[in-house]
Amino acid sequence: MVESLLGRVEAALGGPADVAVAAPGRINIIGEHTDYIGGLALPAAIDRRIVVGLAAANSTTLHSLDSGASHALTRDALPTSLPTDAADWVRYMVGAIAVFVDHVAGPTASLSAVCAPFEAAVAGDVPRGAGLSSSAALTVAWMNALAAWSGHALDDHTVVALARQVEHRWLGVACGALDQTASQCGRAGHLLRVDFRTMAVRSLAVEVPHTWLVLDTGVRRGLAHSAYTDRVEAVTRGLAVVQQRYPGVGHWRDLSVDQLAAVDDAPVRARLRHGITENTRVDAMVAALSTGRLARAGALLDDSHTSLRDDYAVSSPALDAMAAAARTAPGVYGARMVGAGFGGCVLALAEPASAERAVGQILAQYRARTGRTGAGHRVQPARGAHRLR
Repeated sequence: MVESLLGRVEAALGGPADVAVAAPGRINIIGEHTDYIGGLALPAAIDRRIVVGLAAANSTTLHSLDSGASHALTRDALPTSLPTDAADWVRYMVGAIAVFVDHVAGPTASLSAVCAPFEAAVAGDVPRGAGLSSSAALTVAWMNALAAWSGHALDDHTVVALARQVEHRWLGVACGALDQTASQCGRAGHLLRVDFRTMAVRSLAVEVPHTWLVLDTGVRRGLAHSAYTDRVEAVTRGLAVVQQRYPGVGHWRDLSVDQLAAVDDAPVRARLRHGITENTRVDAMVAALSTGRLARAGALLDDSHTSLRDDYAVSSPALDAMAAAARTAPGVYGARMVGAGFGGCVLALAEPASAERAVGQILAQYRARTGRTGAGHRVQPARGAHRLR
């Protein structure tokens, strides 16, 4: 598919791109809503990507092929904000350029101080709003493309940090670094155990045959307008309450379930409990997958969904229905919502031989339960961001 996406990009540019970069979306096996509290997670880049192509031009113009729209930039100082009605794709692309230029030359620098003018086109096959991190794929692709175009090399850590800044400063989403880390650092055939306290990344190959199913509910959510920020604020507030009672707690990872009794606010207490228990599930999942215990891995997925639904309260009727349908399908070991929540996708672990039949049965049950038409995809761990041209 990457060749097809590159072909679309170069057709829009009217010829070969001078620089082209692909960056993947991601699945997160387990460790949801833990990256911004310095926790653990087990993501993987997937074989769905965003491709950004740049070609020399007299002025800088951006084309979103999936949106069918364009946006022109001047060579003067870049904007520090956009109108409230600006499309998200414009925010991501302009934001990526502004953050990159700020990193290289400072916040008041013009685009021309860092980059020669270019015409850019972007196309992708990562479903948007489905919880597979199309936005992280887009910003990671842009950071790599701009680094190649300008000659200002970026290491993995810097790409992740700058891509995350785009979300914070231009979309108003206080996200962690999970999505960007998976998109930048992914390895074909491997999962990534990421410790967001130290940013240490360790790859994990799963030797026993298995398949990951992404089951799209068809329900989209706008992350910046969801309850995501409320959850970030709740766990921050809850940690401060616990620290007043237990001064020795210096970090989220120091928390224990017993200490949560210090928090009177029941919802905040539940949010903190999810972070504690989800961290334990990450290393339990690493152990299960490393030893080929797929039934145990499936049970951990189920437990994670329950915690996200009941303690973190980020599931939805559609996600619950899809996860429940998946658990009854032949050859499926377990399933959970994936991504920020409130809509998007469910991730299921299945036997390869049963996968196609399972998807058909799951989607039929989901439609019967909700009246909605979902979609199912088999995905595999794939290579992270890389240059095509």
